[in-house]
Amino acid sequence: MAGMSLPTSPLPMYKPKARAQAATQVGNYAIQITFNDGHFTGIFSYDYLRTICPCEECAKTFRAASTPSVP
Repeated sequence: MAGMSLPTSPLPMYKPKARAQAATQVGNYAIQITFNDGHFTGIFSYDYLRTICPCEECAKTFRAASTPSVP
């Protein structure tokens, strides 16, 4: 397919400029985030957020605890 150009991003519909504007607590287990592009669908559980958190403390405390040990 000579002359065909591919998108520069593997997900061209993804707009990386969306940033969190506000967070609202959902019960005692999650938050709903409102983004600057106007969307606010979905909720994020605290457990999920801890497993994806890049900080060293969460890595030791939460991800290590959820990873099964190999005998």
